[in-house]
Amino acid sequence: MQATACAKFIDGKLSFVGIVTMAEQSSNSGRMRPVLSVPNKIAVLVSGRGSNLQALLDACASGRLAAEVCLVVSNKAGILALERAERASVPHVVLEAKKGQKRVDYDRELLALLAPYAPDVLALAGFMRILSSEFCREW
Repeated sequence: MQATACAKFIDGKLSFVGIVTMAEQSSNSGRMRPVLSVPNKIAVLVSGRGSNLQALLDACASGRLAAEVCLVVSNKAGILALERAERASVPHVVLEAKKGQKRVDYDRELLALLAPYAPDVLALAGFMRILSSEFCREW
């Protein structure tokens, strides 16, 4: 399924609105129509300070985004983004690549880590790893 993030200017700031996907108009017609949905659960992948993560946390807390950050995953230990997740009481975990580990193997571990949280959206908020095509197909 293809999905596109939707945003608009609200109070002079670009704000996330939702995800547009294509859905059948009715069970009989077979015609497709765009549908805007707002995610309930967002998993966030980070690698650094977490300023984008903080923007998501603030938007959720203020109600500007009708969602919750359900998990923060970092590929680096000891970064500010993990402290931000801790302060917001959001589950967070570090998944560092092992020396010589293939990208696809790391991505399989990442998929397994995300699965129990069942996020609707995966936000790459300054995540500094290239994700495999296998991972991208899953998302």
